[in-house]
Amino acid sequence: MKKFPSYVFIVRSFMSQISSLFLIFFFCIALSPRVALAETSMTSMTSMTSMPSRQLASLLANQLNFTADFTQQSFNSEDVVVDRSSGHIVLSRPFNLRWETKVPFAQTIIINGDRYLQYDSDIDQLIISSLGSQDTAIPSLLLSADASAIESFFTVSRVALNSVVDRDHQGDIDNVNIDKINISDELSSLNNHSYVLTPLDKSSLIADLRINFHQQLITSIVILDDFGSRSQFDFNNITASKALDRALFELDPPANTDIIYR
Repeated sequence: MKKFPSYVFIVRSFMSQISSLFLIFFFCIALSPRVALAETSMTSMTSMTSMPSRQLASLLANQLNFTADFTQQSFNSEDVVVDRSSGHIVLSRPFNLRWETKVPFAQTIIINGDRYLQYDSDIDQLIISSLGSQDTAIPSLLLSADASAIESFFTVSRVALNSVVDRDHQGDIDNVNIDKINISDELSSLNNHSYVLTPLDKSSLIADLRINFHQQLITSIVILDDFGSRSQFDFNNITASKALDRALFELDPPANTDIIYR
């Protein structure tokens, strides 16, 4: 195993915790189960218009598989970029995620059912934990969320992507492959909108979370905190509803890997 100063592990651990928080939070919202779509499809268009949370659940549930390149930027309260990362994301319902960071360091996070795996190749370390464990109880609960559960945690509002600010935060809309997406008439009317989720819990460190859609696909997610900082995830080269190899959600580390169970 490679030897590194102790501070490397401390810094890496802190960065991983922050990234994982945003990652799991996004994953929990993005993989709303199929029941949400079934529930929404039974709702009239008039009702949908007055229920943004149902619209959001329907759009999310319609994306069975999702792959994209991502860039993540963290801004401080003065809107200065303090951190950047990029990589590739693969989502497959129900509850399969591969989040592979390539820059500034290599890290692979996989969620497969109730398992969470985090592999850092440069320090030969693999962390394995269960989403049912005490420290992931809330993410585990959110993973089983439907539209009603979203309403239990957030107030949801919908805005059209018309403003300059909205366009700046909607991500790369030029590289989208939607040839294989089956979009209902109801969903087609929800094109190019942003959904703002505000936590009901006033003690939450997250002020709000914005999910931007173009042609019924997620193009960016912006998370604002109570300190005025924000993290922005932009997605490009997006493909949806393409059959995915199940092996993407497994991980076979090298023999010399240090494996930690939590």
